[in-house]
Amino acid sequence: MIQESALSANPAVAVRSQLTSADLLRMSRQDLIDLFLQSGCGPIPSGYFRGTALFYPGTWRITPISMITRLIWQGKSFVEGRPDRIRNRWFGIHMILGKCFIGDSLLDQKPCIVLEYDGVSRIFDIVRDELREVRPGLLLGRLYFRRPTPHYIGHFALEQKQTSA
Repeated sequence: MIQESALSANPAVAVRSQLTSADLLRMSRQDLIDLFLQSGCGPIPSGYFRGTALFYPGTWRITPISMITRLIWQGKSFVEGRPDRIRNRWFGIHMILGKCFIGDSLLDQKPCIVLEYDGVSRIFDIVRDELREVRPGLLLGRLYFRRPTPHYIGHFALEQKQTSA
């Protein structure tokens, strides 16, 4: 279980500010749920975020599935100048367009960044992603299929790599 003190607003605790997507790979499903619940919505980001699939958390399957998924899906770009649009990077190409807005999470009805693809993507029109900011530059996502009724599929992380000056 995640230590409550590690996720508190106490500035003396630096653990949360140091989390990476690699750390999320080592968490259990309940830890990911708790982290999502304890994280705030944050602003809609801009730029490219590298994706990490977090399916089967807490099991030996998570790392190989994440590695295989990375070959297919590499992440998301929040379109500069269009905070309401994102593009998924599949097979190295930005090709799946989605809508981006602040809405209520299906998990706890609190604000999160919502990504939906209905009306802009025929292939992914049943998908809904929800994001919360773990720390600046690291987002934890929940993936849902919306039909026939919304159901949870898995978690993923989006991490923006800092460029050196």
